[in-house]
Amino acid sequence: MMKRVLALLLTMILVSSLFAACGETETTTETGDSKTESKSEDTKEGSKEETKAEAEEIEPVTIVVTTWDSGSQLTDDMVAGFEAEFPHIKVEFQSIVQGYDEKLQIMNASGETPDVLLMWNTPQYVESGIVEPLDEYIARDNYDMDQYYPVTADWAKYKGQTWGLPKDVTPRAMFYNKGVFDDAGVAYPQDGWTWAEFTETVKALTNGKTGDEARYGFIALAGQTYMLQHFIWSNGGQLTSDDGKSATGFVNSPENVETITWFKEVFDSSAKSLVATGDGNPGNAEFMSGKIAMMDNGSWPIADLRNEPGLEFGIVTPPVPEEGAAFTPVVHSATWSMFAGSQNKDAAWEFIKWVGGPAGAKLIGASGFSTTAIPAVNEELGLAETELGKFMEILDMPTNSPEFTKNPRYFESDGAFGAAIAKVLLDDADILEALTEAAEEMDSILSQE
Repeated sequence: MMKRVLALLLTMILVSSLFAACGETETTTETGDSKTESKSEDTKEGSKEETKAEAEEIEPVTIVVTTWDSGSQLTDDMVAGFEAEFPHIKVEFQSIVQGYDEKLQIMNASGETPDVLLMWNTPQYVESGIVEPLDEYIARDNYDMDQYYPVTADWAKYKGQTWGLPKDVTPRAMFYNKGVFDDAGVAYPQDGWTWAEFTETVKALTNGKTGDEARYGFIALAGQTYMLQHFIWSNGGQLTSDDGKSATGFVNSPENVETITWFKEVFDSSAKSLVATGDGNPGNAEFMSGKIAMMDNGSWPIADLRNEPGLEFGIVTPPVPEEGAAFTPVVHSATWSMFAGSQNKDAAWEFIKWVGGPAGAKLIGASGFSTTAIPAVNEELGLAETELGKFMEILDMPTNSPEFTKNPRYFESDGAFGAAIAKVLLDDADILEALTEAAEEMDSILSQE
């Protein structure tokens, strides 16, 4: 009997011990979880403090951005927007409105360059060693280059690399002063009009008078070779070979002779001198005053035209060689690029990426100055419902990469082409002969290594 009682007592002690152990385990687990949670919160707070400390320890940097634009509210807005997002990077704009290319060359040769620049002549700047390729940065950040109009992305490409992000873009279009058309009883132009219709319209709007009473249908400048390119391309011509190394057979092709022959007739019925406005838009002053009825231009004049009291104007696609022909636009663009000699390349890239991306594009589009290089931003801002809508339509048309992107010496050779055009327009030189001489001179320049 005694043995049974002892056995029962031992069993009870063992069970009690097990329950006690279980209770201790639960208590320990709860206490352990509590400690872990507490430790986790401490870690989070510690991480926040460390992140804050790291942010405070980022060394402030100032980058200098070189541009040919004079200061503007748009510039101020860009700086303010970027610095708000990157408070450790300060931006200083350096404006060079005269001799831009020459001064950049001097800066580069000195070894003390700014950090970011506006660039337009990609091959020339690359061959001069001024700019840094951006491919490494684009790949590192998986930056979306497909968001841009293809022609603007092509503008910044050379030798298989990308040298900048597009700032903005504008094709050329035809502006017409509705008041002048109304006074002359001439119908407004329509998209798809032909060269012959354009010539007839110019002549109908030109009153043949002199002095203050003179009025012209169009303003045509002998030195604007870039304006001629959309007419040349639309007529199936081009100015250099695909590799950019020769001009013979291209500049003096039958298509180009036909184009210049037509433009000569237009020129002879047009205004040939102008007073440029302060922002350098050729023909603005004459167009706004009613001295000329039409001008071929990019989107830049729109801000001035909107603010001119009593002025009503329209915008159409420039004319094509014959009915049903496709118009091939030429565009103007520029890129935000990095100086190869920059000492602040990571900060410079952050600015280029910001100002060349949707954030910067929205500021440009909202200013009304130009269409942006990003179609999605143009749509988001509703630019199609403004005067910029016609430029968006033209940007959707197939086009060619600019001639100058083929060869760093193109603009040097363009001097010979421009001189030939001036001989034809101003001195009535034989067109084929003048273009052939120009092509030979261009060959000697373009073929240089």
